[in-house]
Amino acid sequence: MLTMIQKFMREEAKLKKQIEAENRTGEEQKAKMKKFDRDFEGR
Repeated sequence: MLTMIQKFMREEAKLKKQIEAENRTGEEQKAKMKKFDRDFEGR
């Protein structure tokens, strides 16, 4: 029983790390797009 719970907790931790990494990547892409838009508008 306990090993099942531990297994699920490990899976959950792995998924959380994956989601956090994807969110960081998304934020970086947004920042790049904003910079590109500013450069494109000539500001």
